[in-house]
Amino acid sequence: MCLSVRVLLNIQLLDMCQYPLRVFASDYDILGPIIADVYESFGRDRRFHSYWQPGSGITPVVRHDRFVYGAHSAPGKLLVIMLNDTDEERTNGIVIDPAVIPVPAADGREVFSGKKFRLKNNKLELRLPPRESRFILFEAAPDGKRN
Repeated sequence: MCLSVRVLLNIQLLDMCQYPLRVFASDYDILGPIIADVYESFGRDRRFHSYWQPGSGITPVVRHDRFVYGAHSAPGKLLVIMLNDTDEERTNGIVIDPAVIPVPAADGREVFSGKKFRLKNNKLELRLPPRESRFILFEAAPDGKRN
């Protein structure tokens, strides 16, 4: 199983179990500590929104059984996770229902690369290489206003 799949699955499983992510961070020399820091910054008020939960507030632009997605939200923060679990490059994305998931900012950044992404009409589309994932963090400005 590729690293991004293991990280994504551990985040989903840990959220359901409520175990601290740092327990598993040593398995991922570089990625684990970054994800652990982001995840822990959400605090206890976080909520997990998964692709398998009806009414979760997050839906795919194009349904595909090998496109895995989810989100973690907390006051002023939203972490969107998308995984292309195929052997081909694909363009896909998610649509967020702001009535279910508050969107703190239109501009986000990929937590590993720092690459910038923008939500347009609560939709985020991007091109994903084979077996790759993106962890995109949207945060409210320090003054609490949406950017």
